[in-house]
Amino acid sequence: QDPMASATLLREALELASGTTHARVLLNPADHAALGKQTERLANEFSRISQVEFIPDATISTGGCRVLTEQGEIDQRIEVQLERIVGELIGGNED
Repeated sequence: QDPMASATLLREALELASGTTHARVLLNPADHAALGKQTERLANEFSRISQVEFIPDATISTGGCRVLTEQGEIDQRIEVQLERIVGELIGGNED
């Protein structure tokens, strides 16, 4: 629910996508609205690396995002991150 947390995830995802020429960032519409001018600042900050486009998408859960590039996808949705953590914990117990 904290827009700054969403901004942090966005920044991390954009840093991972920094080698691309175009990034489409899908955000929950409420996050998109809450972040407001911060999306413009992030787009400007990363514009020298790639073109960044922010798109409201109701299929993205609050607090997360997906970054689509020509090289692939960076999925920062909360539920996907939790699945990765559980997978690591379960996988770590098998060794």
